[in-house]
Amino acid sequence: MNKKILIFSALGRWGMGKGKGAPSLHATLKGYSDAGWEVVFITGGENASETAGSGSPPTAEIPGLKVVRTVSWPLYFSCANRYLSFLASKIGWLVFILSSFIMGVIIVRRFKPDLCYGYEVHGVPAAYLVARLFGVPCVSRFQGTVVPPEASLFRLLVVYSEHFLACKLPIDLVIMADDGTQGDQVLKNLGVSADRTVFWMNGVEKDRFRAVSGTMNVREMYNIPEDAHILLTMCRLAGWKRIDRGIRAMPAVLERFPDTYYLVVGDGAMRSSWETLAEELEVDHRVIFAGAVKRENLPGYVAETDIFMSLNDLSNVGNPLLEAMSAGKCVVAVDVGDTDKVVQDGATGVLVKPKEQEMLSETIIELLKYKKKRQALGRAAATFASVHFRTWPERMQDEVETIESQLVSV
Repeated sequence: MNKKILIFSALGRWGMGKGKGAPSLHATLKGYSDAGWEVVFITGGENASETAGSGSPPTAEIPGLKVVRTVSWPLYFSCANRYLSFLASKIGWLVFILSSFIMGVIIVRRFKPDLCYGYEVHGVPAAYLVARLFGVPCVSRFQGTVVPPEASLFRLLVVYSEHFLACKLPIDLVIMADDGTQGDQVLKNLGVSADRTVFWMNGVEKDRFRAVSGTMNVREMYNIPEDAHILLTMCRLAGWKRIDRGIRAMPAVLERFPDTYYLVVGDGAMRSSWETLAEELEVDHRVIFAGAVKRENLPGYVAETDIFMSLNDLSNVGNPLLEAMSAGKCVVAVDVGDTDKVVQDGATGVLVKPKEQEMLSETIIELLKYKKKRQALGRAAATFASVHFRTWPERMQDEVETIESQLVSV
């Protein structure tokens, strides 16, 4: 008899539409399905399923997955009044917990799961409540954290209340992503026992990014000359992703290398603001916002780039950077969190300090000037990736085996 898992998440399988955005949640659902588990996914994400409502048919790409939509509230708000945005986010958190808990209770009576699984801060409380009500083991899963390791108790209880609660609940197993945001230190500071936590880096589609098919021509799509330089960033366009750093570097870069283009792949609330910034700095003719792109096409973008840039405020060890390193690309990253554990300055890439905007421009110019240096850094990055990065199937195999050995009898 197949094992059964009930997964709760306010996020949809894809953050930017079907096949677009971060692959972590999709890979998790697929990992359990591939391991022979029956998977029911309770979500408030808009792109979670082609058909809303309970009992939606299994998806073609993940056999056996059943998606159940519940009442949701938008997770991200673009509002001039930050206090209203803050209040709305708290309301959304409570709405999802309540609605998904009720849906979970209804489903458990007929589905009878072997495990409840809360994905991120919205999903964890609902999963925990359902699991405890029915005496089922429970797992929490975090994509990383936005909580600073040095956060005060006041900020934890007020600003980061949903993160504080989700981490402090007595869950049977806590899975924290090693994405450079120092989530292991945050859990330790909150008193979460190391005996019930694991700290793993996300999987990477290494083969896909190492072997790029010639089915698309990025330069032709955006009218970029063959001899022009391309800078690339791939991420959700949220404020802390700091695309403005790359845009502000462009005037100095263009003064030295006029045929340089900055491709920004991804979408989000900050897109219009950053497009306006590019216009104000008169670099909009060289800054291209490509929008959300299907993951199957991302290797084509990475293949054409000379320098991949990750400029975030919290950490720069997200999947896009791991993918660029796997493809053997020269990477430039802002030195925050645990980024230096992966991007070793001068060895597997180049690090710049968060407040050194001028240094970012100088670094880009230096790397564009010396092609052999870019290539050497790219080769070192690829070697590091081949040794230290796991594929998603490998990453999920470890997770499933851990849960089956510790929590669920096979």
